[in-house]
Amino acid sequence: MAVYFDVNAKDFQAELERVLPDLLERSLPIVDRAVSTTYTELKAAYPAGKTGDLRSGVASDAAKIEANGVKGQVHSWSTYAHMWEFGTQDRYTRQGWYRGKSPNHKQEGLVPISRRNRRQMINAISDIVREYGFEVGFSV
Repeated sequence: MAVYFDVNAKDFQAELERVLPDLLERSLPIVDRAVSTTYTELKAAYPAGKTGDLRSGVASDAAKIEANGVKGQVHSWSTYAHMWEFGTQDRYTRQGWYRGKSPNHKQEGLVPISRRNRRQMINAISDIVREYGFEVGFSV
């Protein structure tokens, strides 16, 4: 006597293809919310500064459905963003004048903000995937 347990890859793929358009449509506002929240939180985290360069360098691309999923982006284009987020060592000009040292803001910058919002996004999308009857074997 034998009992077989198997997963038919073609059936599994067919089921995924059946639910994918709906999954992408339902994921679109979730991804867009993560982008929008990250953009807003990053602009608020950056100091205004004398020039406003850090805040004005923050930009985002709204979420959209693409060939391989839903994509949205937040950019920090300021040339000073990495120095603010990760800090600097003692800095000197070519003439040898001391220009100081910048502390890091690793808990306030783009990386931790995006990680937190990505975690919420993935958990929300995982809930939708579970509604289709799939099991999600990870949590973020």
